[in-house]
Amino acid sequence: MISWQKTIVRKTLLQFFFSYVLDGRIWEKFEQEKLTDENQIINNLWGGNYWSITPKRTWSCGTNSLSSDKYTILFNWSEQSDKLLDKFYGANFDGLLDFLEDSKTNESSVIDEFTKYGFFDKNKNLTIPVIDESGDNTLFALSNKITDKLLSTFVESTDFDAIKAKFNFSDNSETVIILYHEMMWDILNLLLEKQIIQKPIAFESPETASLSDIADLCFVIRK
Repeated sequence: MISWQKTIVRKTLLQFFFSYVLDGRIWEKFEQEKLTDENQIINNLWGGNYWSITPKRTWSCGTNSLSSDKYTILFNWSEQSDKLLDKFYGANFDGLLDFLEDSKTNESSVIDEFTKYGFFDKNKNLTIPVIDESGDNTLFALSNKITDKLLSTFVESTDFDAIKAKFNFSDNSETVIILYHEMMWDILNLLLEKQIIQKPIAFESPETASLSDIADLCFVIRK
């Protein structure tokens, strides 16, 4: 049986704040407020906006996710962690999602496989954080407060029409997507500079990171 952790275990603030708040909940808010178009998948490919930056940022990161009916697995990635995560991308994520839905499904094989990535301890307890969006979860409540403040500040302090005209963006949705992405990485780097958050070993020192350090990049959302 899964032992759900109620506190952040092995988790840096960077992963939670970036992947769940800065690069997660806020996009749902943008769609709800009609600031961006609804995210679409076209022919199994993400249909969205693309742009290039020169010179490139010295460091940034992103979020990937996989979902079932009730659960979503999110993992943070960066260019620095690519070699380590290459060994993780072939994992049986469908099996892990089935296990999360019903802990009796593929229990032994899933635990055996994902223990090497740091997802389970020696007692077979899940060690990565689980954010329950359907219940009274402290992290969920806190993230909503941060996201609401971020949304209002972003809207109130931004002249979208002026930025759209200056950079020749096609519409307001494209303007918000590109502008917010750049602001998102600036916020993250500012917090790193002020040492409010820190990079996990998979980002800071990927050459010394092990497979078990991948757990520090991951968490689960229970809907």
